[in-house]
Amino acid sequence: MCKKQIANDNIKIGQYQLPKTRIQELCIFEIKQLADKEATYKAQCLQAIKEYKQWQKAIAQETDLIELLYGTMEGKIHHDKMKNMIQLYWAIRKHFRSAFTSYINQTKIYTPPIRMAA
Repeated sequence: MCKKQIANDNIKIGQYQLPKTRIQELCIFEIKQLADKEATYKAQCLQAIKEYKQWQKAIAQETDLIELLYGTMEGKIHHDKMKNMIQLYWAIRKHFRSAFTSYINQTKIYTPPIRMAA
């Protein structure tokens, strides 16, 4: 591990409490791991949205009463899954962006261009 823990707080994501670690020194491998997680959760999030939209199209064309009844319950499941995946994706995205910004500032790899006043 190449990080120093400064303080521990709690982050609440949905109903889960996660330990929050403010990191002073980050490794590029940890940033890469967060980037990979973000990409994975983004793909899962988009898939959940796609499934929900497919369900919406299918249920709109349904006329059978039984299919409508149980299809509506299925829709609730698709909607909850989509909502949870979006929350998870945005949480990991927020943490990745924060860690990446911290890493860039810490390593001084990138300095924004100086804008001249007109």
